Amino acid sequence: MTTTPQSPGEPGGPPPDPHPMLDYAKSDWTMRPAAQWCLGIAAGAIPTLATAFFAPFAAGMAGAVIGPLVVAVMLFTVGLHLRRGVAYRAMAAGIWTGIGLAALIDGLCLTALNGARFAG
Repeated sequence: MTTTPQSPGEPGGPPPDPHPMLDYAKSDWTMRPAAQWCLGIAAGAIPTLATAFFAPFAAGMAGAVIGPLVVAVMLFTVGLHLRRGVAYRAMAAGIWTGIGLAALIDGLCLTALNGARFAG
């Protein structure tokens, strides 16, 4: 006489496993590198430009230089930490691109406000 094996937890079957195995594999959902890069540009440029705009009101002309520089250094450090992981290298590159873009825009604005003329 043969009996069919019963599933765990059913009457007469083996006891249920008290410690089920957890799945620690990487999730299937990851953001595309192009989307990470674009998000990184926004994350790098917006805080730097906002600081460049509002810092002179709070700390005078010295704040216009020191404020964005401090924010850029903090964001650069965040980019260095994100670069360590393979999944977030595009985000780090985007943050650094955003810092560079913000520095370019800030420099052009300061030059224009100081009355410099670029051509003839």
